[in-house]
Amino acid sequence: KGFETAKDTGIMIIYSMDDDTVLPANGYEPFAPYMNDPRFIFKIYSGRGHKVYRAEPLLSTLDDELFDEIAAFYDNYCAGGN
Repeated sequence: KGFETAKDTGIMIIYSMDDDTVLPANGYEPFAPYMNDPRFIFKIYSGRGHKVYRAEPLLSTLDDELFDEIAAFYDNYCAGGN
Protein backbone atom coordinates (compact mmCIF):
# COMPACT_ATOMS: atom_id res chain seq x y z
CA LYS A 1 0.00 0.00 0.00
CA GLY A 2 2.88 2.35 0.70
CA PHE A 3 4.08 2.18 -2.89
CA GLU A 4 0.60 3.04 -4.11
CA THR A 5 0.33 6.17 -1.97
CA ALA A 6 3.96 7.42 -2.18
CA LYS A 7 3.81 8.53 -5.81
CA ASP A 8 7.06 10.54 -5.65
CA THR A 9 9.13 7.76 -4.10
CA GLY A 10 11.74 5.96 -6.19
CA ILE A 11 12.49 2.29 -5.62
CA MET A 12 15.47 0.34 -6.93
CA ILE A 13 15.24 -3.45 -6.85
CA ILE A 14 18.60 -5.23 -7.25
CA TYR A 15 18.43 -9.01 -7.41
CA SER A 16 20.21 -12.05 -8.84
CA MET A 17 17.93 -14.88 -9.95
CA ASP A 18 20.30 -17.49 -8.48
CA ASP A 19 20.37 -15.96 -4.99
CA ASP A 20 19.85 -18.89 -2.63
CA THR A 21 19.73 -16.66 0.46
CA VAL A 22 16.87 -14.39 -0.66
CA LEU A 23 14.46 -16.36 -2.82
CA PRO A 24 12.58 -14.68 -5.69
CA ALA A 25 9.33 -14.78 -3.70
CA ASN A 26 10.95 -12.38 -1.23
CA GLY A 27 13.49 -10.68 -3.48
CA TYR A 28 11.79 -9.24 -6.50
CA GLU A 29 8.45 -11.00 -7.07
CA PRO A 30 6.52 -8.77 -4.62
CA PHE A 31 7.55 -5.82 -6.77
CA ALA A 32 6.84 -7.41 -10.18
CA PRO A 33 3.46 -5.67 -10.50
CA TYR A 34 5.39 -2.38 -10.57
CA MET A 35 7.70 -3.31 -13.47
CA ASN A 36 6.06 -0.71 -15.73
CA ASP A 37 5.95 1.96 -13.04
CA PRO A 38 8.59 4.63 -13.83
CA ARG A 39 9.35 5.04 -10.11
CA PHE A 40 10.82 1.54 -10.04
CA ILE A 41 14.21 0.58 -11.41
CA PHE A 42 14.85 -3.15 -11.67
CA LYS A 43 18.40 -4.48 -11.90
CA ILE A 44 17.88 -8.23 -12.29
CA TYR A 45 20.96 -10.41 -12.77
CA SER A 46 21.79 -14.08 -13.00
CA GLY A 47 25.00 -15.78 -11.95
CA ARG A 48 25.76 -13.42 -9.06
CA GLY A 49 24.09 -15.28 -6.23
CA HIS A 50 23.73 -13.27 -3.04
CA LYS A 51 26.76 -11.11 -3.98
CA VAL A 52 24.84 -9.19 -6.61
CA TYR A 53 27.06 -6.15 -6.06
CA ARG A 54 30.09 -8.03 -7.41
CA ALA A 55 31.15 -7.65 -11.04
CA GLU A 56 30.92 -10.47 -13.54
CA PRO A 57 32.50 -12.73 -14.70
CA LEU A 58 34.74 -13.51 -11.72
CA LEU A 59 32.65 -11.82 -9.04
CA SER A 60 35.91 -10.81 -7.40
CA THR A 61 35.59 -7.05 -7.75
CA LEU A 62 32.84 -4.60 -6.97
CA ASP A 63 30.57 -3.67 -9.86
CA ASP A 64 31.49 -0.01 -10.29
CA GLU A 65 28.81 0.53 -12.93
CA LEU A 66 26.10 -0.77 -10.58
CA PHE A 67 27.37 1.43 -7.74
CA ASP A 68 27.35 4.44 -10.10
CA GLU A 69 23.70 3.69 -10.92
CA ILE A 70 22.88 3.37 -7.21
CA ALA A 71 24.57 6.70 -6.51
CA ALA A 72 22.70 8.41 -9.37
CA PHE A 73 19.42 6.91 -8.12
CA TYR A 74 20.18 8.19 -4.62
CA ASP A 75 21.07 11.64 -5.93
CA ASN A 76 17.81 11.80 -7.87
CA TYR A 77 15.40 10.54 -5.22
CA CYS A 78 17.08 11.03 -1.87
CA ALA A 79 19.39 13.99 -2.19
CA GLY A 80 16.77 16.40 -3.45
CA GLY A 81 16.85 15.66 -7.18
CA ASN A 82 13.18 14.68 -7.43
